[in-house]
Amino acid sequence: MVRKTKVLFFHRTLRLSGAVRQMLQLFYGLDRSRFDPFYVVEGDRRVFDHRIYREARVYQLKQTRDEGYWGLVRNLVRVIDREKPDLVQSFNVGANRMLYLACAGRRHPPLYSSIRNVRLPLSARLSEFLFQGMCRAITVNSEGIRRHLIRDCGIRAERIRLVPNGLDVDHFSPPDDLEREELRQSLGFEADEFVILSVGRVAPQKNLLCTLEAVDRLCQRTGRRIRFVCVGRKGRDDYAAEVSRFVEERGLADRCAFPGMLDDVADHYRAADAMVLASGWEGLPNVLIENMACGGISIVSEASDNDEIVTHDENGFVFRTGDAAHLAGQIERVMALGAGDLRLVAERARKTVEQRFSTERMIRSYEDLWLGRNGTVELAPDL
Repeated sequence: MVRKTKVLFFHRTLRLSGAVRQMLQLFYGLDRSRFDPFYVVEGDRRVFDHRIYREARVYQLKQTRDEGYWGLVRNLVRVIDREKPDLVQSFNVGANRMLYLACAGRRHPPLYSSIRNVRLPLSARLSEFLFQGMCRAITVNSEGIRRHLIRDCGIRAERIRLVPNGLDVDHFSPPDDLEREELRQSLGFEADEFVILSVGRVAPQKNLLCTLEAVDRLCQRTGRRIRFVCVGRKGRDDYAAEVSRFVEERGLADRCAFPGMLDDVADHYRAADAMVLASGWEGLPNVLIENMACGGISIVSEASDNDEIVTHDENGFVFRTGDAAHLAGQIERVMALGAGDLRLVAERARKTVEQRFSTERMIRSYEDLWLGRNGTVELAPDL
């Protein structure tokens, strides 16, 4: 009987996000005859009642309400000592730092960290630079992040492994005309409305005010009925308050909807007329490749497209980052396109995702990384 390789996936939360969705695909896609994966999270009791985690072992580091940071680090050490994983794969800089501290100065399993953003705070850049020698590899999901780590963080190029995001292209698939019409009706979209979609949390990075400014311009100068829908967490911070104030002051309340975070956004991609991603910075945005896989029309900022996934006027449209007037112009271009032209853009977008971002390719890349040159994982010593 072949001994399975025990893999510890570490992220500080399992609340759904781009990184967590990738971790889920990897977790459930691994060959179970060879790998035995489990999760460790900092503390998020809601995940234990969530349907997508019920098949998984999930260890929570936070044991008490007032557990401090160093208490969580000690609990991570205890989990590693008790479970004896053969390797640890962490996701994102907060998890990376806690893992480095837990394993510093002691025997530990092979570590693989992950970075999924191009704008790291100084503390994160320092920790990644200082602890890079502890990792077998640092995985990134975009060329833009790889360049950032080399140029701004002092990470040696040979330590970085590029693994593009994976996507279930069977789940994220285009609808036919009848399905799309039924979806629009079920979501409350009128037949004559032009529906602009945004997917992501209401936060400065996503630059939602730029999108809303473009929506306001379009409402004033076009004769089309326009609806704006933002799917994502809307916090109680200053930026969320500023967004709410903008909507009220510009009289957009009856044109805007904020349904919050949804487990599955596929139907919104299929039903919308265009998705806008106005981010000021990104890694490799899952929402972009999800929308393209669903045959959606994507209008993205130059910063969002740091891996040049979108070829302007071919499989989507690109506008100058932060330029609401330019964004409004690109949306108007989409409004003016005929059904045949829109279908051609959608088909090219779908083909791009199929060729570059399959789940199988992502899983194989991680397995190859862990197995190394000899085709076997170098198992950790007894802890």
